[in-house]
Amino acid sequence: MDKKGILSKCTDFASDLLKNSEVGKQMEVAKCPNCGQEVHAHATFCGHCGYQMKQPSIGIQADDKAVVSVVKQSANSGTVKAESAPQNIAVNVAVSIAPVGQLKTNRSLLKFLLFGFITFGIYPLVVMSSISNDINIIAARYDGKKTMHYCLLFFLVGWLTLGVAYIVWNHKLSTRIGNELRRRGISYSFGAGSYWGWSVLGALIIVGPLIYLRKLFKAMNLLAKNYNING
Repeated sequence: MDKKGILSKCTDFASDLLKNSEVGKQMEVAKCPNCGQEVHAHATFCGHCGYQMKQPSIGIQADDKAVVSVVKQSANSGTVKAESAPQNIAVNVAVSIAPVGQLKTNRSLLKFLLFGFITFGIYPLVVMSSISNDINIIAARYDGKKTMHYCLLFFLVGWLTLGVAYIVWNHKLSTRIGNELRRRGISYSFGAGSYWGWSVLGALIIVGPLIYLRKLFKAMNLLAKNYNING
């Protein structure tokens, strides 16, 4: 091979190497279709007339072949299971279903007795009123019932019925709480039997009603915790 052939091959090799390098890419030029001036080949806009050479790239690209359809939603776990066609890839999407308004979960017999003594009976009214309100929030959409507000019972209905309304109210409240515990799968024994056994018959041993209140507070705390997470 003569010198001209060797020189030609070296020139072609250097040209290809420069074209594929970063420097070569920066040197690439193109003509603006609007004004005809030379601009950088990868420029988005023409530096002479401002013509948009190409559309700017978007960070997120969607695959038009992937069609996502929701196939299952779990109310307990708070996840939505979907499948993406045509690959049939299962996707778990976390969905927050916790309610914005959180219910109290710190009821206790000690606070009930101590603050009740300090506030001359006002605190127990507040606690029992919150229980009547919270059970309606938790269970009304499932059982369609409504528990009477405790203040209405205490200041009016209880007196008009000579105390009979208290028995009916506590019986229905305990039954409703027990049903909601079972519906939500919460393992805790509570119901109308707890009221009749501890609060009524248990009054014979003096501490029976206190045991009932303790069980009532714990049952409501468990329901409130479950509601705060799952709604």
